[in-house]
Amino acid sequence: MLTYGSETVLSAISRLVTTHPRRVLVATVVFLALAIALGAPVTGQLSVDPDLDFVDPQSESNVTYDELRDAVGRGLSPGIIVLVASDGPGPQPSRPGEAAPGGRPDRV
Repeated sequence: MLTYGSETVLSAISRLVTTHPRRVLVATVVFLALAIALGAPVTGQLSVDPDLDFVDPQSESNVTYDELRDAVGRGLSPGIIVLVASDGPGPQPSRPGEAAPGGRPDRV
């Protein structure tokens, strides 16, 4: 357990908060204002595109995603890919929204 002198850290923090609540409140508000002032400009630099954020362009999963997106002709999110083993050739691929021979439309 962490100690500060003869008492634990949590005991010291709780004693500080109970003996000086206004100081703790002012310090919290100042910290919040400082965090907002420093953090607000960062939000303009963030994007919401999952293709651009936190993805190594050369990773195997990203390369596969790009190949599947190019093959399907549209984005894959959200999507489900089902791999089915068969003995012979399957139905011919169709355009998005059209039914494959003997199948359902390939649109979710």
